[in-house]
Amino acid sequence: MPKMNPNPSVPRRIIRRSDLTVNYEGGLAFTATPKTELVLRILTFLVGEPKFYGDTVTEIEEIQQLIEDVACEDPEFILKLAAYARNEMYLRSAPIFLLVEAVQYDNVKPFVRKYVPQIVRRADELTETIAYFVAKHGEIGKNGKASLPNCLKKGLADALHNFDEYQFAKYAREDKEVKLRDVIRLVHPVPFNQEESLLFKHIKERTLATPETWETEISGKGSTKEAWESIIPKMGYMAKLRNLRNFLKVGVDMTPVVKHLTNPTAVKNSKQFPFRFLSATKVLQGNESGNPFDRTKLIEALSVALELSVENIPKWKGRTFVSCDNSSSMRRTLSEKSSVQRIEVGAIMGALAQKISGCGVASVFGEGFAIVPVDPTGAITPNAFQIMNTNVGHSTYAYKALKYLIDKKIVVDRILIFSDEQCYNEGYTTPYGRDEDFVNNTLYAQLKLYKQKVNPNVYLYSFDLAGYGSLQFPENEPNVCLLGGFSDRIFEFIQKYEENTVTLVETITNYKIKESPKKEDMTDVKEGEQ
Repeated sequence: MPKMNPNPSVPRRIIRRSDLTVNYEGGLAFTATPKTELVLRILTFLVGEPKFYGDTVTEIEEIQQLIEDVACEDPEFILKLAAYARNEMYLRSAPIFLLVEAVQYDNVKPFVRKYVPQIVRRADELTETIAYFVAKHGEIGKNGKASLPNCLKKGLADALHNFDEYQFAKYAREDKEVKLRDVIRLVHPVPFNQEESLLFKHIKERTLATPETWETEISGKGSTKEAWESIIPKMGYMAKLRNLRNFLKVGVDMTPVVKHLTNPTAVKNSKQFPFRFLSATKVLQGNESGNPFDRTKLIEALSVALELSVENIPKWKGRTFVSCDNSSSMRRTLSEKSSVQRIEVGAIMGALAQKISGCGVASVFGEGFAIVPVDPTGAITPNAFQIMNTNVGHSTYAYKALKYLIDKKIVVDRILIFSDEQCYNEGYTTPYGRDEDFVNNTLYAQLKLYKQKVNPNVYLYSFDLAGYGSLQFPENEPNVCLLGGFSDRIFEFIQKYEENTVTLVETITNYKIKESPKKEDMTDVKEGEQ
């Protein structure tokens, strides 16, 4: 009889789960498997940078423990994650951190050499890898007892072949503790030919040709209109983004700048995080120097560039509901040197998602909840500003976003949530356990209710923008995809997930790298040899 065997309520079913935990705000959350937690933390990991919650030392220690756990389970996965983070999500410090941490485990070492050239993609990352190794293990060789593992030596020697004289000279910094000539001395690369032999000799003897970069040009000639205009044609995309204010200040001809910023191929190859365009726009809007018409041209160019960055992402079918976290913890900057706040990252990602949606609605949550009336056919940048500037208070009651859909009986095909995932619960914890309101007022409970009452087949995508480790949804919940990172590339998962239910962890597990050509005798060093 049904009365003798009733279905347990949503709160009771949740309380019975073995993976329950709490987040930094004491809100109900869920634990992740080591692989999932490592992925979500690494894709938002800016090594050594403080966050709103916790401290950097503890964060690093927790990630190190995850690396050890995953190394026992699937040693190659760590290096696949590092290569994926570097090449697909465009991170730099986190992949190097993973690489150096991984080489201390014997079962990881057989895979290291082939992955290093896919992780170390810029000439200065050679020195950064050695520098982090020294910071972790101490001085190498005569000045200390540490030694580079042979697999890392060979991998770095392989990576050296990927760079030319200009790239080496650009990053041959003498003000750093570890220099390029130290890398040559430690890994003993065998040159492919006489030209490369001479190049390595120039590195060791500090006789590399001075590179023609914007830094050397402006340092030598001063920040003048003529100096900038002479070097602008040779500047990369990111360099231009960072110097728009300087261009305005001295009054350079903006025609070539605008042309480059709005070139579809240049935008694609630049691999910029979407928030970079928003950040550059903010700088221009807050700058009164220079010609205001030129400023307007640049702001328009940035808006066009942002639109181009998602032009090739197929629009999703059906109805999409986007909700962004506007709580106070999202107002912490990404790093101590950055002015970019996580709320800006969430807003631009939310605006991008709304744009990619064939039919989408944007909203925000904090202490309250609000629908944001963005222009569905308008530009991404003003929509992002509208999302970011919608005031809903400073708490993090994310469950109100899903409760709104339930109360209004709104059928959607997918829900996207952008947050640092430190969500609050309304209700109380009693000596006898958490009351029903406490559990009901969670994202997960509201998702279960939405599936029961409105759409049992809805997809939910939880975008972790901070990487604190806990989850707002259980890892095994059907039709829930856990994602992380700051790149628009992450949106590619939505179509893949809805077609094949391929998770982020599975994607990284199956990740294939393009191995760099190498000779077996490329290095002849032995373990401990300096």
